[in-house]
Amino acid sequence: MRATYLSGTGATGKTTIAQTLFLLGYSVMDEVVRDIANTHKIKNLGQIRSSELKTLNFQRMIFQDQINTEFEHLERGIDFIGDRCIIDNMAYTGYLLPFDTHQIYRVAKRPGEAQNTIMPSKDFPDWESLYNRAVQLLAFYRSPDVQIILMSPKPEDGTEIDGFRVDNFRTNNEIFSNMCDLFTSLDIRFSIIDPSITIQEKTAKVVEIVKRFHRKD
Repeated sequence: MRATYLSGTGATGKTTIAQTLFLLGYSVMDEVVRDIANTHKIKNLGQIRSSELKTLNFQRMIFQDQINTEFEHLERGIDFIGDRCIIDNMAYTGYLLPFDTHQIYRVAKRPGEAQNTIMPSKDFPDWESLYNRAVQLLAFYRSPDVQIILMSPKPEDGTEIDGFRVDNFRTNNEIFSNMCDLFTSLDIRFSIIDPSITIQEKTAKVVEIVKRFHRKD
């Protein structure tokens, strides 16, 4: 089984490319954020950013659902294309909250910040148990059966900007840098798609890469 993950900031063409690959017959793991937002009637980022606790809980919901969804696809044992991976969530959490991106997933090592104070565990597993499951996914990302394609931030023609995607290049670039740092520090290989090309060229390039990687010998 092989997996290709499309990673990167918002409005870079990930979902458009994933939809194209789906139409070509590939199994696609959809982005989880939309379902969470719809379930909780969240219309824009302002609702999430009104407090650190709301931001943290929203990121935890994403992290938890992303992990569960990835494990579901792994258990099927068939090739798939992932629209985002847990590194995306870690990078956004590190940008949105005043915590070190790595340490936020190691709550047990932070004295004085018990799960039941900053991170209530009534509706969610605690951060440390999520982190332990994430470690298994990070090991999978390092395997030769996985490729990560990272999309650089640049608004694309035909990409709709909405309440959940930041269209500020400076912000997107900072989040993108977080992603690059995380992949590098965690020894996960990734390739970057040229942000100067059009969405049509980008789609064609990624489709070619995916066909080569997932070719049945």
